[in-house]
Amino acid sequence: MKKYFILFWLMIITIGVILYIIGGVNVGNTINTEKDGDLIFKENELSLNDSSPTPEPSSAFDSVADDQDIEPTETPIITPTPIITPAPTQLSPVSNGPYLILKDVGEPYLNRFGLGPADFNKIKQAGFNMIAMNFDICANPSDVVVFLDGAKDVGLKVIMTAGAGEAEWGYPCDENFGPDLKPQWEKEKVQAWVRKWAYHSAIYGWDISNEDGQNFPNAIRVGDNWIEEGFAVSVSQLQEAYKDVKEADPTRPIIIRMNGWFFYDYDFNFFREGNAFGSGVADIIMINAYSNVDKYFSDFVGTVSRRARNAVKVYNPNAKVIISLGAWREPPIWVKPTLSQFDNDFIQAKKTKDLFGIAIFKYGAEQSDEWWMPRDASELWSVVDRYSNF
Repeated sequence: MKKYFILFWLMIITIGVILYIIGGVNVGNTINTEKDGDLIFKENELSLNDSSPTPEPSSAFDSVADDQDIEPTETPIITPTPIITPAPTQLSPVSNGPYLILKDVGEPYLNRFGLGPADFNKIKQAGFNMIAMNFDICANPSDVVVFLDGAKDVGLKVIMTAGAGEAEWGYPCDENFGPDLKPQWEKEKVQAWVRKWAYHSAIYGWDISNEDGQNFPNAIRVGDNWIEEGFAVSVSQLQEAYKDVKEADPTRPIIIRMNGWFFYDYDFNFFREGNAFGSGVADIIMINAYSNVDKYFSDFVGTVSRRARNAVKVYNPNAKVIISLGAWREPPIWVKPTLSQFDNDFIQAKKTKDLFGIAIFKYGAEQSDEWWMPRDASELWSVVDRYSNF
C-alpha cells in the first residue's frame, strides 16, 4: 500500500514538471515598456517553432485574449453634422469663350419666381451659361432650392445675391420701414444667408451691390436727389460687405454692378457718390451699359466699356469686367432696343479688352405681365444664340 502511495505522488510531480516546461515555452506574454511617456506593446512569439507574423486584429474584439471576459456595450448611433465646404470657383472664362449671362431670371413676387424646368432649358438652349437671380435674402428657401437646382440640372451657373437686394441693406422683409431709412449693412443676416447656400455647386459668385442702392425704395422715392439725401451706399460700406461675405465664403468671387451712365456723362472722376468703387470692393465688376433710352447713342456701349475697364484696373489690376446690355422695356425711361441697336451694342461690348462676359437684362417670367423676354422681345431672343460664342 505504501508503495502505491509513493508511485502516485511521483506521477503527480512528473506531470507538474512537464506542464511547467510546456507553459514556459508555448504561452505568449505581453511585455509593457514605457518610452518617453508612451506605452509601447511588444508581442512575444506564439511558439518557438512558429516564425509567422502576428496577424492584425480585424476588430477591437480580436485584439482581446480569448479567455478575457468582454462586457457587452451598446454602440451609440451618431449622426454627424455635415460640414459645408463651398466649391471653389476659378476666375477664368469658360472653355468656349467669355460668359454669356442672363439677368433678372424670375420675379420675386411669384411662386417659385414664376419659373419652371422649361425656363432653365430655354435659357440654356439660347446659349447662356450663367444667370443672375432677381430676389434678396427674404426669398422663400424652398423657392431658392428650386431655382438653384433648376440651374444646376441644365449646367447654368448662378450669380447669387448677398447685398444686391434691399433686405441686405436694412430694409425689412415686411416692407415696414420709415422714409428716412438709409442703407445699413446687415452683416449677421447676410453671412447666415451665404453660409446657408454656400454648399450648392450651382452658385458662381456673390453679388453685393446693385448700382449703390439707387433702386432701393427710399432712393426711388426721392428720385434725382437720392445721392444728396444720403441714400447711396459708400465705398467703406462696400469694403465692409466684401470682407464679410469673403469671410463667410472665401472660395467664390464677389461681384458688384455699376451704373454705366457715370462713365458716359463724365469724362473723369467716374467713381463718385452713387458710383462708389475702390480697392477691396469686388473681384468682378459688372457695368450696366444700358443704352436703351429714347435717344440712342451708338457709341455709348463702346465708350462706357473702355472707360470703365481702364478705371477699374487702376484700383484692382486683377479685376474682371462684365458688360451688361439692356434688352427690356420699362416706361417712361427705358425702351426696347431695335435689333440693329442690339447688334451694335453687342459688337461694341465685344471689343472690351480682357472681357470676362456679356450680360443681358432681362429675362423676367412668363407669368408676369411686365416683361418676359422670349415673349416681349422675341426678335431679340431668337438671335441671342448667335452671340454665345464671342
